[in-house]
Amino acid sequence: MFMEIHFPTTCLIDRDDIEDALVEVLGDHLEITGAGVGAFGTNLDVEFDSGIDQRMAVAEVGLILVGLGVSDARIRAEGETDWIEVEVAAAGSECDDPSQR
Repeated sequence: MFMEIHFPTTCLIDRDDIEDALVEVLGDHLEITGAGVGAFGTNLDVEFDSGIDQRMAVAEVGLILVGLGVSDARIRAEGETDWIEVEVAAAGSECDDPSQR
């Protein structure tokens, strides 16, 4: 499953630190496949294992980003057209069964 993560230009956390945190927590299930910087911010492209639950992946990424203090990021998962604010994504983890993490 493919996921885009976008950080506005106001993000104070270094992209490398964000990548490191994602890999540290979810490294067995994801690969950072791309990254870029533009006039409107920075992005990371992430590829998850095909068997991972999309809702769980979005929630876990949200939790990691909120934990780093990156509350103004947005996430868009494969097949979706709308962006999810990272704090909304993290809140979705409260409904998940912790045994599935």
